[in-house]
Amino acid sequence: MDAKALAAIINAAINELLKTGSSPDTKKRLKDGLAQALDEAAAQPTDAIDYLQRHYKKYLDSVIRYRGLPVCSIVSSDGTQSDRSIEGIGMEGKFELFEPKIYCIFEECIKDVESQAKSFRQQIILSALNTFDEWAQSIPKGGTKDKSFREDAGYVRQELKSVQKWENFYFSLKGQNFSNRISRLVDEANAIAAIWHCSEYCDDDCNHSRYNGKTYIIRGNFASKEGFIAEEKAKYTDELPIPRNDGCNCYYEYIYRLEKLQTTLLSPKGKEQKNKIIKQRKESNELFDVNVVVTTSKKNNSKTVMEFNVVEKKPEKKKSSLFGGLFSRIFK
Repeated sequence: MDAKALAAIINAAINELLKTGSSPDTKKRLKDGLAQALDEAAAQPTDAIDYLQRHYKKYLDSVIRYRGLPVCSIVSSDGTQSDRSIEGIGMEGKFELFEPKIYCIFEECIKDVESQAKSFRQQIILSALNTFDEWAQSIPKGGTKDKSFREDAGYVRQELKSVQKWENFYFSLKGQNFSNRISRLVDEANAIAAIWHCSEYCDDDCNHSRYNGKTYIIRGNFASKEGFIAEEKAKYTDELPIPRNDGCNCYYEYIYRLEKLQTTLLSPKGKEQKNKIIKQRKESNELFDVNVVVTTSKKNNSKTVMEFNVVEKKPEKKKSSLFGGLFSRIFK
C-alpha cells in the first residue's frame, strides 16, 4: 500500500469519529481496519535487515582494509563520501589478535538485527494504534467540532502515517551498534577499568542510572593477570548492558593506568604497586621538566604542532641573605 492510500484510510477513520463520536463497535471496526492498512503499508522486516547488513558490512570492510578504525568520513564537493584513517589506528601491530573478535562481533550484530526486526515493527504498529485508541475514547458521543480534538487528531494522523517509515526508527536504533562495539573492543584491549556515565540525553527507557559514576573492571586486563585487582570486590563490564547500543547514549570513561584506579578495587599487591608508581612518578617530576613548544605550520596556519622536550632539572642553589651568610661565618 502506498502513502496516498494509507493517508486516505487514516483520514476517513479520524473524520468518522469526529463526526459520529466513539462507540465500542465503531472504534473496534475502525481500529481493525487501520491495523490491516498499517501492516500492508509498513515495509517488511527483510528490507530493514538487508539495509543494516549492508551498512555493517561496509564498516567491516573499512576496518579490514585499514587494519584499524576508520576514524572519520570525508564528504567531497560532489557529495560522495569516503573514509579516511591512519593505518592501524587503535590496533597497531595487533590486528591479527583483533581480527577474529571483529568477525564474531559482526555475526552477533547481524543476528541481533535479524531477531529483533519483526518484533520492533510490530511494536511500532501497536504503539500507533494505541495512540489512536486513546484519542478515540476521548471523543464524545455524537461527535465534536471542538478545535482541541481536531488538533489532537493531527498528532494521531502523523503517528499513524509514520508507521510506513518504521525502518528509519530501526536504523537509528541499530545503525551504530557494530561500529560502537568495535570501538569498545579496541578501548577495552588497552584499559584496566571503565567508569559508566549516563548521558544527559538518556531517557527513562534507558534505565541505566544505577550504573552511573561507578567503576567496573575489564575482565582479563593486565592488572588482573598480575594480581593487582581485588577480584572479590570487582564488578565487570561484561556483566553490564552495552553502552551506546540500541539507542542508549551512556558511555564509558576508560582507565588505563593503575594509579588512576581507586584503592578499594586493588589487592594488597596492587596497592603496593600503585604506591610504587606514584613515588616513581613524583621522583621523576622532581628530576625533570617538560617544556612544551607550540609552533604553527607555514603551509597551513591552522595546523598547530606541539613538541615535548624533557629537560633534566638543575639543582637550585640555596640563596642566603646578607645576615644569614654573616651569622654562618661567625658561628662556624
